[in-house]
Amino acid sequence: MLTLLVVVGLCLPSLATKPSTESIASYAKYVQIPGAEEVGSETCATCHDAVAKNFGHAFHAQQGVQCENCHGPGSLHVDGGGEISKIVAFSKRTDQSIAISSRAALEAFADS
Repeated sequence: MLTLLVVVGLCLPSLATKPSTESIASYAKYVQIPGAEEVGSETCATCHDAVAKNFGHAFHAQQGVQCENCHGPGSLHVDGGGEISKIVAFSKRTDQSIAISSRAALEAFADS
């Protein structure tokens, strides 16, 4: 019994410190908006300054996740003057954003 505890005690720290081969940002490939291109988080911050200001402390930011990794490429949203149907908006769900986020979730889980 003591041997088992020693083995488990020695193995657990090494398992916990192994880096993940998947990052949250890698799931961006599932969030696509037809015809849209990435504009970069700096562009997002021009209108969403309150969110951007506090984002650096968020778990997602610490994992290297940027706006468009979850919300999709923002060019059509920006060109449309902030048109909510042109982006995946979790706070204001549209039929399009529900379809995109649902597809993204299903595809991401299918790959894992």
